[in-house]
Amino acid sequence: MLNISSSPADLQQKVEKAQCMEQLDNERIGKKTISRFFIGLAGFVLFLFLPWTQNVSAPGSVISRFPDKKPQQVNTLIDGRIAQWNVYEGQIIEKGDTIMKLTEVKPEYLDPKLVERTQQLIDAKNQGIIAYENKLTALISQESALVQSRDLELKQARLKVRQGRQKVLADSAAVVQEELNVQVADQRIKRGQELFKDDLITRTDFESLELKKQEAEAKLVKASNDLLSTRQALEMAELEVSRKAAEYADKIAKNRSDQASTAANIQDAIAERTKLENTLANYETRQLGQVVLAPQGGRVISAVSSGVGEIVKSGTAVATIQPLDFSEAVELYVDAMDVPLMHGESTVRLQFDGWPALVFSGWPSASVGTFAGKVVSVDQVINKKGKYRVIIVPDKDEGEWPKPLSIGSGAFGMVMLKDVPLGYELWRQLNGFPPEYYTAEDVDIEKGSTKKH
Repeated sequence: MLNISSSPADLQQKVEKAQCMEQLDNERIGKKTISRFFIGLAGFVLFLFLPWTQNVSAPGSVISRFPDKKPQQVNTLIDGRIAQWNVYEGQIIEKGDTIMKLTEVKPEYLDPKLVERTQQLIDAKNQGIIAYENKLTALISQESALVQSRDLELKQARLKVRQGRQKVLADSAAVVQEELNVQVADQRIKRGQELFKDDLITRTDFESLELKKQEAEAKLVKASNDLLSTRQALEMAELEVSRKAAEYADKIAKNRSDQASTAANIQDAIAERTKLENTLANYETRQLGQVVLAPQGGRVISAVSSGVGEIVKSGTAVATIQPLDFSEAVELYVDAMDVPLMHGESTVRLQFDGWPALVFSGWPSASVGTFAGKVVSVDQVINKKGKYRVIIVPDKDEGEWPKPLSIGSGAFGMVMLKDVPLGYELWRQLNGFPPEYYTAEDVDIEKGSTKKH
């Protein structure tokens, strides 16, 4: 026979050999699986104990921390028509450069000589004030002259009164004297009558005595008339004193009234001049407002109003200027639950739009392309979207931020908290517990330990 096919004994031997080999392979595979399981378990345990930096991440944008370095709108002060543009978008300008020129559109300001005419009104009002002041000075001098004249004339009138009183006394004495003369004459006539009856004197002598009596009576009448006239003159002199006092009182009162009226006119003129000066200042300011100037230097990034001849209202924004030098900062918007975690010692890692970065949020040291910052302010007022704003500035100790950063550029920040094991972090997040963080009071310098929160 050719002995081509195997005998049943050989086949049985081969089957037993294959079964033995398979059993050996299964034992090897079981040992490898167990070893791999323990190796994987050990690796997983080691993985859970890897350090992980807790953080709070939030989107934000680049801002200027100082208000005078923020993008600023240039507004018009007056209503007007655009007459000329002096800048173009993208142009770098200095403070005080002319942005545009306007022309007036309100009828009350169209007079080209409005300021000059208002100044003429002020000059005329100044001349009026000077005239009133001169008049007041003249009235004051007139009052002084009236007082002097009153004193002199009253002195003269009172002197006449004294003279009249002395004259009354003299005339009264003369009347008394003449009365005595009349009495003496009567006595002489009585004695003469007796002597004439006794023929001791002649008729001629008796008639002479009667004639002397008549003369004495005539003198008495004349003295009485003189006394009456003198008393009337005294009364007139006394009335003249009162009249002159009243006359000059009226003149002085009228003078003082004119002074008060003139002083009031001066004050009214000063008030009108002040109004005119205020109006003139407004006109000059309005003319200055026809030229729109740059409040600060920077780059013109937009022109809101456009064509020449366009009418703009007062307060209209015509352009926006971006300062070239600004103190960059980043504002992040975090949830309310994360606000207590923010404080002045918090460090931040930032990623900016346009700057490639490889970020490992839990391992900041392994991240590439991020920049360091620190928290300087946390707003205590929530915004309309239910977020709180946190302001970040560069950490100078960790290096500078990119120079070409522009205001408004996007940013993404991660506020670094405490280093914990990765397993603890997974357990914390699965249970929704808050993260832990460091504060300045938590660091024990001597022991180098920290307290948990």
